Amino acid sequence: MEASKDAVLQAALARALADAISPDIQKEVFKEAISNYLFRIDEQGKGVLKEAFQRALNDAVYKVAGEVVSTPENLGKMKTFLHAALDEAMKERAFVDRMRDKIVQAWRW
Repeated sequence: MEASKDAVLQAALARALADAISPDIQKEVFKEAISNYLFRIDEQGKGVLKEAFQRALNDAVYKVAGEVVSTPENLGKMKTFLHAALDEAMKERAFVDRMRDKIVQAWRW
């Protein structure tokens, strides 16, 4: 395994700096570095902590939704609701026209 010159220089510099400062200052620098890493926001408004939280939230919602849908009682309620919603939507000409357009697009080659 070959290390780049930049990586070796960075490691040497980091070691020299770490040896030159007290343990209390090292802790403070480390704490600041972690804080900057976790709470830094990029150009798109995304950050490490925000993205990790969003992934965890999405996973939890997916799990709960799976549990809700898997129970026969809830599944029956959802089917009833969806049938009623579709029956109501089919009364609207604009909805039927959009649905027709989507079906035609799906079957075009």
